[in-house]
Amino acid sequence: MSGYSKIYCIGGEGGFMGSDGMNPIDFQILVGDGNRQWLEVKYFNSNIRPMGRVRVIIPKGPDPIYKDALLDACLAFFPEYFQKSLSLTKVVEAVGNAKRLDFDADGEPDGWAELREEARLLFGQLIIYKAELIPLNSKTDMGPMVKENDLSEIKSLLKDMVAEAQIIRKDVEDIRKVTTSMP
Repeated sequence: MSGYSKIYCIGGEGGFMGSDGMNPIDFQILVGDGNRQWLEVKYFNSNIRPMGRVRVIIPKGPDPIYKDALLDACLAFFPEYFQKSLSLTKVVEAVGNAKRLDFDADGEPDGWAELREEARLLFGQLIIYKAELIPLNSKTDMGPMVKENDLSEIKSLLKDMVAEAQIIRKDVEDIRKVTTSMP
C-alpha cells in the first residue's frame, strides 16, 4: 500500500505579513509513503517549470531521517528561484530531460551536493506551509451526521413531539376555561 501523508504548499504570504495564511499557492509538494518515500509536484502557477521534466523525486531516505528531501524537491521543481546558485547550470545539464530523480537508487546528479549547499540560504526564505494528512472521523471531527436509517427514528420523535404538543394545547384550553368561568 502507498499513499500521501503530507503536503507542502509554496507561495506567498496572504494578508499583512502572512496574517491570513498563504496566498497565492504557486505549487504543492505531495509526500507519498510506500516502500520508499517520494515527493511529487502539483503546479498552480503555470510560469514555474521544473528542472528537465522532473515531476517526482525519491530522496535518499524518508523524512525526518533525511532532512534535505524538501530542499532537494524545491531545487528540482522550482530551479528558477535558485538561479543565483553557481552550480545550477551544471546540475540542469546533468538532469537533462529526466522525469524523475531517484537519489536513493541512482545517487545525486553531478554537482547536486554543491547546488544544495549554495541554495540553503535562498531555501530558508521560501514561504512554505505544511499540512499533515490525517483522516477525519465523521462522528468526532465533523459533528453528528444524519444517516438514512436515522430518519425513521427522527420521524418517530417528531410524531411524539406533535402528540405531546397537542396534549399541552388541550391542557392550556382547559385551564383557560376554568379561569374564565371563575367569578
